[in-house]
Amino acid sequence: MPRNYHTEGEIILCTYAALHDPDDFGGKQSICALTGPPRSSVDLKIRNIAAMLNDKGVPRTSAASGLTGRTTGGDTRGTNWKIAGPLTRLTREEPLHCCRRQVAEAETGAA
Repeated sequence: MPRNYHTEGEIILCTYAALHDPDDFGGKQSICALTGPPRSSVDLKIRNIAAMLNDKGVPRTSAASGLTGRTTGGDTRGTNWKIAGPLTRLTREEPLHCCRRQVAEAETGAA
C-alpha cells in the first residue's frame, strides 16, 4: 500500500528546496531516491512548504511557487512546521550540509 506521508529526511530536503535551490544537494531526484516518493509528491510537498514559508514571512531564494492545499485565499495548513520551522533560523550552509549528508548516505546505502 502506498504511503501518504513524508519522512523527516524528505521534509528537511523539501524545506531546503523551498528555501533555496534543490540543485545544491543534487536536485529533486535526490529526494525521490532517498526513500522512493514519486516526483509528483515531492513537487507538491516543496510547493506546500514554500506556501507555508511565505505565510510565515520567511525570505526565500527558491523559484518554487507556493501551493497551500486549501481553497483559493485559504491559509496554509502548517503541516511539518515542527521540522521546517527550525531550519529557517539556520544559515544556508547548515541545512545544506545535512541535506548533502542524507543524500550521500542514501547513495551508499548507509541511511
